[in-house]
Amino acid sequence: MLPELDRLIASHLDRSALASATRVSKQWHSIFTPFLWKQLSLQHFSEDDDDSDEDFGFVSSSRSNSSSPRSATSSLPSLPSSCSSNWSSFSASAPAAVPCSIGVICASSPTFSASISSSTAAPGASIGPKLTLVQHALLNSSRNKTLKGLRHFGPLVHELTATGITDQEMGVISVLCTNLRVLELIGGRYSAENLTELFQRRQDSIQTVRFRSCVILQDIFRPLVHLSNLREFELMSSSLLTTQQIATTATTTTPSLSLSPSTSTSLLSAQLKSSSSSNHHYNHLSSPSSLKSFTLGCGEIPESVIMTLLTYTPKLEQLSLDWSHELTDFSLSSLQYLCPHLTQISLSHSAMLTAEGFMALFQSYPGLVSVDVSFNIISDAMLEELARSCRSLRHLNINSCQNVTDLGIQAILLNCAYLASFSFRFITGLSCLLFDDIVTIDSSLDVSAGSPPNKSFSFSSSPPNLPFSTSPPSFSLISPRTRLPPTPRPWACRETLQTLHLPDLVSPNKNILAKYHHQQTMLGHRLDSDPLQPICSNKMIQSRLQQLDKVKHLTLGGHSVDMTVVLDGLYRPYELESLNMTKLKRTLTMSDAQWLIDVAAPNLQKLLIPMFGNRSVTEYIEA
Repeated sequence: MLPELDRLIASHLDRSALASATRVSKQWHSIFTPFLWKQLSLQHFSEDDDDSDEDFGFVSSSRSNSSSPRSATSSLPSLPSSCSSNWSSFSASAPAAVPCSIGVICASSPTFSASISSSTAAPGASIGPKLTLVQHALLNSSRNKTLKGLRHFGPLVHELTATGITDQEMGVISVLCTNLRVLELIGGRYSAENLTELFQRRQDSIQTVRFRSCVILQDIFRPLVHLSNLREFELMSSSLLTTQQIATTATTTTPSLSLSPSTSTSLLSAQLKSSSSSNHHYNHLSSPSSLKSFTLGCGEIPESVIMTLLTYTPKLEQLSLDWSHELTDFSLSSLQYLCPHLTQISLSHSAMLTAEGFMALFQSYPGLVSVDVSFNIISDAMLEELARSCRSLRHLNINSCQNVTDLGIQAILLNCAYLASFSFRFITGLSCLLFDDIVTIDSSLDVSAGSPPNKSFSFSSSPPNLPFSTSPPSFSLISPRTRLPPTPRPWACRETLQTLHLPDLVSPNKNILAKYHHQQTMLGHRLDSDPLQPICSNKMIQSRLQQLDKVKHLTLGGHSVDMTVVLDGLYRPYELESLNMTKLKRTLTMSDAQWLIDVAAPNLQKLLIPMFGNRSVTEYIEA
């Protein structure tokens, strides 16, 4: 086949199939090996590990299920450590060069050939990377086949996930993985001494560094100054060690994080200058960091350290500070001066933040496209400010924000025209009235009496002369001079919304229900019974879902939700790919299941729905 077709097929194969394909022929080996080694997982083997764990990190399921030793051996798709004797000799007589795709080094490339032939070169030749005698001894004595394979295929590795590796193994990686771009370290203990050599050798190639679930991290920010092309940094669920005194340098010539001297404090404060003393060293910085994505998920990092780190990231576009227990409103209000280009921010589980800080954040960044403020104290007024300020919002997550009511949800859905994903699960007290348009009552206040309020904003999707008040929702009578729309306004995001995750809907709050019935009265709708009468919740939900053009993922539930009603007549039923019905009004019957699979959502790929022990329905849906 054409080499382009070979590479296209290889890009769709899993690691097990790729490993098997490399053994078919020399040409297949040269085609599929770069894809096999491009993303690599390396795990440290202790002396007590069994030899059966010696594999390439991807053992087929048939190995564990087979009973005969022969079948177990034949089904192992890993690349044996002795492959160097089989394949190193053909590098000089390999087939014609295969055109390389972007980001992939083919076997016939000079780097690949040099790395393979380096093991067979003369002792005095200077071909390929140089390993020390200790590193050579480590590779020769190691039972880790993946680590041994780096001697021949290290230049092909672009993304490396290493779990619990030692200092010696990290030194081998720094020498052999010459084109490393993404480094993810899971578990283990790492310090500045471990990382400095690696970052110095690969300073031009590494673009992403991630630390996850590490046991101890000691002085890890200092080596980052060597990475001139660092674009993404992530620190999640790791323990940061403290020391008495760490000396740091004040200037650097690389466009990355710069450090300065500090007194004897905690580890992080020692390696990064505090906010109060940082202004003195600004003129010593050669250039700011090129970091675009910054994630800190360790709650014990002091606020002063976080702000000092952000001082050197003026090009930052994505910021995640989840579980930051010391982050305050002052930091959010000053964030715009440190990172003026932010478009994505995540502040989940930030206990110290209040409404003042969130308001300042939303007003400072009108270009935000992704916001995650889940598990925080968020109110309707803050959501109104978000909808007013961030008109380009595309992704919003407010899960478990218990102070939000139906009116706050309406403010987002009625005014964010580019919203593609909206999740507000696990919020108690929300009802079907969020699918209505009660929020327009607040918009009409103080309009007919004379001059508009001092602080107002008119949405493009709002009716004329209905400014959006900055004050929290309040209820008042509407002047006859104010004209309300005869029907609820359509959602502004009806043409863009693809993901909608709702909590279990309950009975409406009496105050909000009273607003709803008052609005219906002002619109001229006759109420024949008690003002607090039950409303047609399922029809209300159905009318809104029918307006959504591109909804693909939906989560919905409630003690009064009838699935056959709310999902009836979807605008494009074939678009729905994922459905999660958390709670239903009645037991699902066989006819309901048939209607759901065949009519309501025929293209479902993921379905989560309560079965209530109806085994026949379960078997039908699984089939």
